Amino acid sequence: MWETVAGHHASQAASAVDPTRETWAKAVTLVLLDHTANAVPPRQVTVVRFSVDIDSTHHFPAGRPPAPDEILALAGAWKAEGGTDYWPPLHNALTLIADARHHPRQDGAADVVFLTDGEHHGHTAWLKTFRARKAELGFRVFGVAIAGQPSPELTAISDTVHTIDDLTDPSDARALFRL
Repeated sequence: MWETVAGHHASQAASAVDPTRETWAKAVTLVLLDHTANAVPPRQVTVVRFSVDIDSTHHFPAGRPPAPDEILALAGAWKAEGGTDYWPPLHNALTLIADARHHPRQDGAADVVFLTDGEHHGHTAWLKTFRARKAELGFRVFGVAIAGQPSPELTAISDTVHTIDDLTDPSDARALFRL
C-alpha cells in the first residue's frame, strides 16, 4: 500500500506569520508517518513538502520504522515561506501513484493526505485534469485544513475534509488516522 502525504508548510502547513500552523503540520505528518509505518500491512509513505513549488520529498519504505535521522530530516524540512499552489504536489502525487501501479512489488493502493493552510494562491485550470486522473487511478484524498475553514479548492480535490478543530475530537481524529 502507498501513502502520499502532501504538505504545505501549513499542507503540512506552516505560515511565516503563525508558527502554530507549522507545529500542527509537523504533528499531523509525524503521527500519520508513525501510523502507516505500524499499519498491517505496512504502508510505504512519501511526504511531499510544498509552498509555491515542491520544497522536498521524503520516502519511507514499508516494513520498517523510520530511522531517527529520517524523522529529524523531515521535521527540519519546513520552511517559513509564503504562498501555496496545490498543483505541483498533487501532480507529483499523481506521478508517484501511477508509477506505483506499474511496480511489481506494489499493490497500487494509494491514499493522499493533503494538509494545507487552506489558502490556494495558484491557478485552478488543473482541477479538472486532477479529478479525471484521480478517478482513473482510483485513490482517495483526505484534506486537512490547518488554519480556518477549508478553501473551495481543498474541498474540490478531497473525498473528505477535516480541520484541526476536528482533530481535537477523538471520533473525528480516528476517522482521519484510520484512513
